[in-house]
Amino acid sequence: RSESTMPSDSSKPIFDVKGDGSGRFGTMEVSGAGVVTDAGSGWTNLPLASGVTNFSGYTSRYCKIGNVVYVQFRVSGVASAAGSDISTALPAGYLPGFDILDVGWGAVDEAVHARIYIAGGGIIRSGAPTSGTTGDRFYSFSFVAG
Repeated sequence: RSESTMPSDSSKPIFDVKGDGSGRFGTMEVSGAGVVTDAGSGWTNLPLASGVTNFSGYTSRYCKIGNVVYVQFRVSGVASAAGSDISTALPAGYLPGFDILDVGWGAVDEAVHARIYIAGGGIIRSGAPTSGTTGDRFYSFSFVAG
């Protein structure tokens, strides 16, 4: 058991392991049955760039568990030019330590794909689609906050 406690709850140690195998490490808790839960930061709506909207039925979002940031979105209205913004900047604490290229590929439609990247300032941008088509983008990715 650590002497240090969680900044958000001083009654909980940062690290604690019990004889039945249960315990906690940061925001992650493990039950005696081995079930892992993580309070993390919860999901927050992703702030979208001007002209970009959520695809019908989807909510663009991000969260942080430990130091890993998870991002999910399906959006429409992304311009076809390389470097077109998808989001405004992620907040401090959710930023990569450097530009991340080729975070992933997303389908624009069945035949067209576009890659995305995250600038060190936390702005998610689209690479040029393979055919230059403006369309929707669907992504789910994660990275370590720097």
